[in-house]
Amino acid sequence: MAKFFSRLFSSGSSFRGSQTSLSDTHNQSKLSSNTRTASSLENLASYHVISKELEKNKLHKAAWEGNLKKVQRLARPGQINVKDQQARTPLHLAVVKGHIDIVRYLVDEDAKLDVADNEQRTPLIKAVLSGNQNIKRNYQICEILLNGGADKFINSVDKHGRTALHYAIDFANEHLVGLFLSNENCDPNFKDHDQMTPLHLAIKRNSTAIVQLLLSNQHEQQADPNIINRFEQTPLHLAASVGYVDIIRLLLVSNLNEPCDPTIVDSQQLTAYELAKNNHHEICAKLIDEYQEKWLKKNTTKIIINII
Repeated sequence: MAKFFSRLFSSGSSFRGSQTSLSDTHNQSKLSSNTRTASSLENLASYHVISKELEKNKLHKAAWEGNLKKVQRLARPGQINVKDQQARTPLHLAVVKGHIDIVRYLVDEDAKLDVADNEQRTPLIKAVLSGNQNIKRNYQICEILLNGGADKFINSVDKHGRTALHYAIDFANEHLVGLFLSNENCDPNFKDHDQMTPLHLAIKRNSTAIVQLLLSNQHEQQADPNIINRFEQTPLHLAASVGYVDIIRLLLVSNLNEPCDPTIVDSQQLTAYELAKNNHHEICAKLIDEYQEKWLKKNTTKIIINII
């Protein structure tokens, strides 16, 4: 209890000079994110397929080339889930190429939906990664997969610890984010290997619309704004450090099951308010300060009542 009050009333303490390293970290992360969005994410979308490898499995070749009749003829129970040298099934290949009719047929024929390729990616994750090629078509493919049973594996992770939802946010695909959040199995608080939740990623991408979706109480589950990443930063810390006013407003005024806790300090012992001040985001600092004053009053009263 003493530790809580110490942290509670130290949030207005003098600002620290160690913020430079945090800003540098953010700038590097932002640059890395933008670069990856422009190049690496696009590279994740497809597969490198060698013709000689395709010849070894006729079903894989038919799925890749979009030949439905051949797929129907070759998709026997013992062959439908066969993997190639990269651990890809015919369904993986059909998904990446956007062959809706073949995806639907393979799903109807009970192709496994939880099988992962050599990068630990399920067909659903590959569908998301292929989404920028044709957004409408890939939305339909994701629907087919989810309705066919992939909803049970919606939180499956790849080698980076990322789910389909993480990648949908990375691509700023609001439609897919909405689709996934409408599924009762989807965990909006799942952390990747960098301890980033979907809400952290949405803020990193400066996607106000996706932040709003994640915070909405209209979905099966709501994002928790107080989860910390590997730098012990909450989503509010991230938004405050870069001055995202609209996102900060959303975090502070949304009807949340777990309201934002403005007293949480990061690995450098800085609150979100202090980050905003240190980075000269005065409007953000004012918003957080006003919210924090009300939050402290409300929560201090609760604690005193509980003690009594």
